[in-house]
Amino acid sequence: EMAVFGTPFVSSTFSRVTGDLSRSVILSNLARQEAGLLKSQEQLATGRRILRPSDDPIGTNVVLDFELEVSRREQFDRTIDTAAARVERTDFALQQAKELLDRARVIALQQANGTATPDTRRAAALEMDQLLNEAVSLGNTRIEGRFIFGGNRTDVAPFASADGAVV
Repeated sequence: EMAVFGTPFVSSTFSRVTGDLSRSVILSNLARQEAGLLKSQEQLATGRRILRPSDDPIGTNVVLDFELEVSRREQFDRTIDTAAARVERTDFALQQAKELLDRARVIALQQANGTATPDTRRAAALEMDQLLNEAVSLGNTRIEGRFIFGGNRTDVAPFASADGAVV
């Protein structure tokens, strides 16, 4: 018979659920629940909601964009720190060079007057040589292995003493 008052006819072979099918459905549900529990435990342990890109592709893109931005900002901070250290070290070297020049000026003025003697001029010449060597050393100041006054050749010392002169 086809149908009685709108109720479809279902064969008795389709209405029976076998024990194997029932066990299979139950085991499948248990496995799915166990996988969900394992995922929840892994999320709790790592503190991350997204463990694999397949968990949330859109969220993964947001996380990757965020991590890229954090990386860029950290690089920016490192660049600023390096630049600040370079400026500070350059300023210190220039201040030291100014002090050397001030001392050289004082020595020159002392030796220019009529009271200078050959002995005072020899002592002044020795001190001037020492000031010149200190100036060369300041000119060769380095930061992170690079010469700060070397222009575009930061790998080569910009100044050297040779035969009483600076090259």
